[in-house]
Amino acid sequence: VRLDPSDRVSTVFKYTRQDFERGDRSVDLATFPNQRIRSLDVANRTDGSSDSYNLMFAYELSDTKLFETETTYLTSNTFDATDADGTTALTGSLDRDRDFKGFQQDFRLRYETDRTQAVAGLYFNDFERETFSQGTGPASGDVNDVRNYALYGEIEHDVTDRFTVLAGFRYDIEEFERTTLGGLNGSDESYAFLPKLGVTYDINDQNTVGFTVQRGYRAGGFTVTLIYLAHRFSRPRQLSQLIQSLRPIMSYPIVSRRLMALRL
Repeated sequence: VRLDPSDRVSTVFKYTRQDFERGDRSVDLATFPNQRIRSLDVANRTDGSSDSYNLMFAYELSDTKLFETETTYLTSNTFDATDADGTTALTGSLDRDRDFKGFQQDFRLRYETDRTQAVAGLYFNDFERETFSQGTGPASGDVNDVRNYALYGEIEHDVTDRFTVLAGFRYDIEEFERTTLGGLNGSDESYAFLPKLGVTYDINDQNTVGFTVQRGYRAGGFTVTLIYLAHRFSRPRQLSQLIQSLRPIMSYPIVSRRLMALRL
């Protein structure tokens, strides 16, 4: 849904709903390929659903400045039932229920002239995943919470009609908390400063060369695969590990591409 109250204000709301159901994808090797059967006392299955709400707002402050916000709220639930021993013996099943909810907020200020394009912003997210499992053994469960705060900016300036320089940075703070039914609780916090510098040169209207150096790191957090409604969680690195990990992630891409006739 899009609503433009005036020439300077624009809002867009998006809602996405997904439902998923999947049965057993394996077969008994003893009878394969002549027969494709699966012998269990409990049918393996996975089902779930997810909802995504997204609101974007843009306000044109002037001919060169644009203010934007983007707010997203995500929820999903996945249920897995798995036969306990993979045979027809009446041993029951292992059931696992996973609930996920996440909130993201981004504030951006854009600036653009004939020769300069820039953006600065603030970002925040809070992702929580709760898992509960029960079956033939004792029940288990945990709650993982990740919060990320970031300040970022990037500027690109055309020094000449053919030569462009760019620079940017991102400063990240990530907080991690974990609680379990067994009392194995913990928390951690990590920081990272991620600079970026680059240059490009237009040889002609069809060819451009460039060089960029930037630093990145792999933060802990959730990956939500909406197709399978799966939740994967990784613990953020400790600060000492993070500093060491920055080195191999330094990248120095050299751009050499033939541009399309229509340049975006």
